Amino acid sequence: MKKRILVVEDDAALARVLKDNLVFEGFDVESVNDGSLVLEKAKSFAPDLVVLDIMLPGADGFELCSTLRQRGRTPILILTARSQKADKLLGLNLGADDYITKPFDLEEFLARVKAVLRRARPATDKLTMGAVIIDFASQTARRGNSSCCSIWRSARGMSCSAKSCCANCGAIRRFRSRDRSTMPSRGSGKKSSPTCTIRDSSTPCTATDTRSRPRVSPPSRIRNRRGSN
Repeated sequence: MKKRILVVEDDAALARVLKDNLVFEGFDVESVNDGSLVLEKAKSFAPDLVVLDIMLPGADGFELCSTLRQRGRTPILILTARSQKADKLLGLNLGADDYITKPFDLEEFLARVKAVLRRARPATDKLTMGAVIIDFASQTARRGNSSCCSIWRSARGMSCSAKSCCANCGAIRRFRSRDRSTMPSRGSGKKSSPTCTIRDSSTPCTATDTRSRPRVSPPSRIRNRRGSN
C-alpha cells in the first residue's frame, strides 16, 4: 500500500515539482495551496506525512503544525524559507519531525521524507488479537460483550488495586499511558509487559498483590536441609 503525503505549498511551481518527484518515488500525493484548507484535507486524505510550508495564505504554518500535532501522530516535515534559528526551534518544539530550509537539495529532501516515514509509528486506532479488540483512541479493550481488566505491577510493586480496577466491575477498564509501560520483572534483568485478563462483566475483580507472598531465600533452604540431616 502506498504511503500518502500531503504537500502544503502556495508556490504552484514548487508544489508541482515536489508532487511529481514524490509520485515518481512511489507515494500517493495530494497538494494544498491555502492554509485554511489544510485541516479539512488532512482529515479526508489521512496522510502518512505532511510537508508543510510556514508562510501560507489563509493560516499560519506554525499554528497548523501545532494543531496537526494535537490531533494525532502524523509526521510533519516543515519546508520553508524561514531559516532563522528561532524559527527552527519553534517549529520543532511545536511538533515538527524535521525542518528543511529553502533553497534545498531535492535528493536530500526525498531522503529526509523516507527517513521520517521510517521513524514514524503506525497510526493504528484499533488492534485485533483473536477475539480481543483494543481501541487506542478510547483506551479500552473488549472481548465481545466482556470487559477487560488490566493487572500490572507499578514501581511500588502493587497490582490491580482499587485505583487500577474499575469501580464498577461491569464497566470497561480504562488504560492510562503509564500503565502500558514495562516494568522490570523480579529476579531478572529483563522487562515484563503488563498482563491483561479478560473477564465477564458479571464477575467481580479479585486480583491480589502477588508481591506480598512470602519467599524463602535459597540460603535458608540450604540450612534447613543440613539441619534435617
